[in-house]
Amino acid sequence: PGRDYILTGMDLKADLNFVANVADLQTGKVQPTRVQVVGTEDLSGTATTKLVLTNLELPAQKTTIWVDTKSKMVVKAEQILPQLGNAVLEYVRAN
Repeated sequence: PGRDYILTGMDLKADLNFVANVADLQTGKVQPTRVQVVGTEDLSGTATTKLVLTNLELPAQKTTIWVDTKSKMVVKAEQILPQLGNAVLEYVRAN
């Protein structure tokens, strides 16, 4: 949950691409994760910046986050959970 606040506080330029160590709350381990801006997208009339976070040790585990370009708040997030048969956990901010 805290990573969203950290990411939305960053300057989300189109070429943002880096690796960060992220704590996995389920395993208690730190995992290298690629963070990259992959573009912009309109979600129901809201201009967003789209980020993809990929676990480098388990590439099927991805999180996509859409950040409102004006308010810098997370509008939507989807996480693929390979441990649960590739279930998709989705968060959508209510208006």
